[in-house]
Amino acid sequence: MASSLNELNLVQVLEQASNPQHIRSDVQKLAEQQLRQWETQAGFHYLLQSIYLNLSNSLQIRWLAVIQFKNGVDKYWRSTRINAIPKDEKASIRGRLFEMIDEQNNQLCIQNAQASARIARLDFPVEWPTLFEDLENLLNDEIIRKDSVKIYNILMHINQIVKVLGTARIGRCRPAMQSKVPLILPLIVRIYLQSFEEWTTSSNLNYEDLSSLQVSYLALKVLRRIICEGYERPQTDQSVCDFIKLSVSHFEMLISNHENFKKFDIYEKFIKCLGKLYFNLVTGSPANFILLPCSTQILITYTRLIFDKAPKVYRENSDVTGDFWEQTAIRGLLILKRVINFIHKKGAITLKARSDKLTIDASINKINTEFLNENLITRLVDTLMEWYLRLRPTELENWFMDPEEWINEQMATSYEYQIRPCAENVFQDLMNTFSELLVPYLLKKIENDASKLSNSLDDFLRKDAIYASFQLSASAVSEMVDFDRLLIQVFLPEATNTNISGDELRIIRRRVALIINEWSTVKCSEESKSLCYKLFTNFLTDEDDKVVLLTTVQTVRTMVDDWNFNKDTFQPFLTENRYHNSNKTFN
Repeated sequence: MASSLNELNLVQVLEQASNPQHIRSDVQKLAEQQLRQWETQAGFHYLLQSIYLNLSNSLQIRWLAVIQFKNGVDKYWRSTRINAIPKDEKASIRGRLFEMIDEQNNQLCIQNAQASARIARLDFPVEWPTLFEDLENLLNDEIIRKDSVKIYNILMHINQIVKVLGTARIGRCRPAMQSKVPLILPLIVRIYLQSFEEWTTSSNLNYEDLSSLQVSYLALKVLRRIICEGYERPQTDQSVCDFIKLSVSHFEMLISNHENFKKFDIYEKFIKCLGKLYFNLVTGSPANFILLPCSTQILITYTRLIFDKAPKVYRENSDVTGDFWEQTAIRGLLILKRVINFIHKKGAITLKARSDKLTIDASINKINTEFLNENLITRLVDTLMEWYLRLRPTELENWFMDPEEWINEQMATSYEYQIRPCAENVFQDLMNTFSELLVPYLLKKIENDASKLSNSLDDFLRKDAIYASFQLSASAVSEMVDFDRLLIQVFLPEATNTNISGDELRIIRRRVALIINEWSTVKCSEESKSLCYKLFTNFLTDEDDKVVLLTTVQTVRTMVDDWNFNKDTFQPFLTENRYHNSNKTFN
């Protein structure tokens, strides 16, 4: 076993530690022990970097070297650590971080990029003030720009660096980054445009075109991070505004040519990355997002997609056809949700200073003038009820096949990942924000439109969606609605109608139970509660569907737990012993 630290001995020890023939052997254990002894010596990490940079070494040796190097940066780079890496050694290491930009192995490049990012987090801007100037010089190099491997690897380093620097919330790191990113943003936009143009206009994509696709996607990913993390007010920077405007046209083109591009795995990542860019911007500051010159176009594009692709989303089966349109629609709904909430709260959540108030007032005026209007709002409500609140065929199939598992899934769903919970959440926001417009519109739907639907399963699902909208609106419309009247005239007759098929009846019964679950704690007289208990007694006696039974039990629990619960109203139904003997619900 070597004892003195030099490059030759270190290569030998790395070979012994990484050779598959020595797995769990004494040779491997001694090699690992030697590495632990050397890692505290000056020069160790510089030699690891040298071994990684030397292409004559085997892949397994270079792999272990870069892993050891990255871990050593975590442990010993800070000057306050015991056995910290000497200052002159760190300077030498920094000077070579970008030398291996022609690395052919993607995983090795990622490890080196992550190590570079951690060094940047600790040394920028004090010890490494020229970080972004160094990156600018690399991006401006004509030879590098013509080599897709080199440019891809540089982008990978920038992606990791901006990702790590963007997480800094204290100290000078983040403000310093924000002052420097304008140096590299136009250069990365140029790379993105060139590579995007190459693969989207080529009639026959060969290997070179595929590499341009990879480069354009990574450039887009880097731009997303730079814009979201590197600019406090992106709407004031012309380069940012120009790129986002261009990105919207690219988004529209990619969506409209879905059939041509869907054969590429990375195509869907493009759509998701663009959506994440817009979503991160509106999440970071709705006011700044709205004041972007192209914000209205972003909202119109997603709203049009939500309208036009609704039938595809409804029929999509993630296990068979994938969930591309569902996930794209979810992203659009989440962006709309942020804007609607911002309008509803009038920017109060972000109000910090007088300058913020001016920005907020300007953004609210813009969105109300250029985007939101009565026709759009009512059409959005109609689309949500017609397609997105409606139970999908796959959901009905899962309900009928495994009701207990289905109801567990309903209780565990997240509105950020599934279309119906997302649509429900957005619908509630619409009702809370535009209640004066939507309450009369919704009541007309419930009392007139729902009653005109036929007894077909498809129409029953439409009726269920209309009733779901009423369920979701409880807190917003309670002061403007006579729930007791609707319960007697609409919902109770629907839940006790035996002239329809069993499948349709259980759909409506579940929905009526959910409506009562929401409204009983908001606006419901004792007389109406008594009618509800009577209805649930019948359900627990006569109904066999476990989804209906479990929903009923949950609703009864909600009513009993309510602060306004009246035990005298409940007592007659308790003494009938039917609630006590509802064990079949769980059999």
